[in-house]
Amino acid sequence: MARKFLLLLLFSFIQISQSQIIQQWTREYPTISYSAFINTTDDSGNVYTAGGTVNGDNSDFLLIKYDSSGNQLWLKTYNGPADRNDFIKCITKDKFGFIYVSGESEKINGEEEFCTQKYNAAGTLLWTARYNSVYDHINKPVAMALDKNGNIFITGKCGESSNNPQKYQFLTLKYNNNGDVLWFQYFGQVGSNDEPVAIALDSTGNCIITGRCNCTNYLFGIITIKYSPAGTIIWENEIPPLGFSGREPFLLKTDKYNNIIISGITEDSVSGYHYRFFTIKYNSKGAKLWEKIYRSSNTSIFPYALLIDKNGNSYVAGTEHASTYNSIIVLYDSSGNFLWTNTYDSGGNESVTAASFDTAGNIILTGSIKTGSTNNDVFVLSYSTERTQLFTYRYIRQENDFGSSVSINKYNNMFITGYDSASVYKIITIKFRIDGSVGVKNKSNEIPVEYSLSQNYPNPFNPKTIINYQLAMSGNVKLSIIDINGREVALLINQKQNAGSYNVEWNASNFASGVYFYKIVVDPSGETDNFSDVKKMILIK
Repeated sequence: MARKFLLLLLFSFIQISQSQIIQQWTREYPTISYSAFINTTDDSGNVYTAGGTVNGDNSDFLLIKYDSSGNQLWLKTYNGPADRNDFIKCITKDKFGFIYVSGESEKINGEEEFCTQKYNAAGTLLWTARYNSVYDHINKPVAMALDKNGNIFITGKCGESSNNPQKYQFLTLKYNNNGDVLWFQYFGQVGSNDEPVAIALDSTGNCIITGRCNCTNYLFGIITIKYSPAGTIIWENEIPPLGFSGREPFLLKTDKYNNIIISGITEDSVSGYHYRFFTIKYNSKGAKLWEKIYRSSNTSIFPYALLIDKNGNSYVAGTEHASTYNSIIVLYDSSGNFLWTNTYDSGGNESVTAASFDTAGNIILTGSIKTGSTNNDVFVLSYSTERTQLFTYRYIRQENDFGSSVSINKYNNMFITGYDSASVYKIITIKFRIDGSVGVKNKSNEIPVEYSLSQNYPNPFNPKTIINYQLAMSGNVKLSIIDINGREVALLINQKQNAGSYNVEWNASNFASGVYFYKIVVDPSGETDNFSDVKKMILIK
């Protein structure tokens, strides 16, 4: 491609900063074969990890506090009075630093009770509250929320009998900050199968619950209930199945105007009864403002994370079940207008389980990734609000690792909790620092004649190296790091850039020694021919 050599005077030095994450530490603790491991953070940089741990043939509550350096400050377990299975399902903290956990605790008859506990920052157990429904059968909490006065709201399902198949109702409790029950409410039809999935509070202390209800033809619909702070029903709203297509909510959030946003799945007869995202928005009085169904190609998609930003935009993230599993995120504005979507496909299987905003308002997704015959790895993916993919990260080990929860503190440190399924299951907690240490610089006042990718320097290196590349025209640039197994382990650049000469520093302090490759792909604006090149580099520690 012949081009004239052009000179261009630049009026200013151009620097673009793109985030990357640096792994700080990893901590493990023996656990049981569950995947619902969760965490929360405090304003001092500490992280609290919760789930269950092994106790003989049974399990106990497990709550661990790590400081910002990864030192274990304390570890608490709880074995219920029946000496059977106990497992934490929910965790949160209040503004005073108290930690609340709730989970299921097995009784002597093999059925479960709600079990809720409050700890102070030093790890002292302040109270334990157990609750058994009037049916005295299965009781499983699924979600918890705190109001500004320190009252605790918990919702879950309670079984009407020990029959199989089991029939469930909603059970919602409100405790004060001393662990006293202020009120409880059952919801559902006797003999039906109604199960809550999520809880949220609005700014006035009202409690919103959503879940699935057993409607006609054995199909599920959506039921949403709003309780006052005193526990009276303000309104309830049922959305039945679409014809012979069931609908199930997964996620629930409120915005600053006390609107309610729900996302879940619906069977879609338009394209062969695949599952699709639905997203519904209600106002505070229960009137439906809008409903959207997102259809991909002939494949099912499942939402597993919902974020609402300060402008009321809704980010729905999940997994697309194509020939391989791919991560997907969809953005709607506050009026329900579709803004954009992005799908990440590494060529393997990616699954999203949780999401959070960082301090800059960027979106962080976590889950797991598997390529070819390799094990599953914890997977992290970040997007800007304008759809730009900021970075990807793969936590590579010999074990099968899965991310299930992500929290980001005010210092922009990220904590991911999950588990590995080695011969002994472990709960894992990983701390990352999010920063802009991938610097993309263009200092030249000349437009290159052609595209090129230079050899990194130094090479071999430890742990930092510089990569230079030249763009003859503006275009979309993707610069990625690939390991010896062909897996993309880092994404340095994924954005539009002007023509010029650039250099990028890659900090590989959290990567193992070995051979890596860096690959550039440029899609020039207005051009049909892409430029791509790959070079090898060696990291020696």
